[in-house]
Amino acid sequence: MFQMQADDILVDYVNGLHLIPSMKWSKVDIVYVPINRRIFVYDSLIGINSDNRLKGAIIPLAKVLLRIFHATSYHGKNGDPKSEEQWDIERLHDVPQQEYDGDCGMFLIKYAEYLMHDHPFNSLTDARIGWFREKMAIELFYFKNLPM
Repeated sequence: MFQMQADDILVDYVNGLHLIPSMKWSKVDIVYVPINRRIFVYDSLIGINSDNRLKGAIIPLAKVLLRIFHATSYHGKNGDPKSEEQWDIERLHDVPQQEYDGDCGMFLIKYAEYLMHDHPFNSLTDARIGWFREKMAIELFYFKNLPM
């Protein structure tokens, strides 16, 4: 069985030792990784993969996350009584969809941005992707956040 090494960089990330600003995951209220036994899938090309195929691809990720949490003592001294249980994987069907194959990366970034800001998805449309790309280029160039 795979064992996570104590000096693995993923352990450091979970413990808040990288990324500035950084804090331990256990001190954060909202983390967009599954910590409550449920993985939500935001798929901008919903017709490409069946639910079963998608779940088959995500189950290994859930297992790795369990091992990371165990290696970092994420759940404290008592451990997590559900640590070996299968996590729920829920594919969300009411999310903005892309029209062109090459837009998946931008949709991924925008899903994360909208979720972090608790912003409704109604303004995330395929028609605005070009504008989002330009906005991101300007933000990266000037290192400033512009309004959504």
